[in-house]
Amino acid sequence: MQGFTKIDLIILIAYLSAVLFAGLHFSKKEMKGKEYFKGDGTVP
Repeated sequence: MQGFTKIDLIILIAYLSAVLFAGLHFSKKEMKGKEYFKGDGTVP
């Protein structure tokens, strides 16, 4: 077992792509500094 095989590389690229797209999707909401630190007041 030396290095990455093709399937390892495919899985790694798919995982990194999924993380990137999830990050972009959830980062759409823009928060100001105060809202960031107090959690936007959504937690009771």
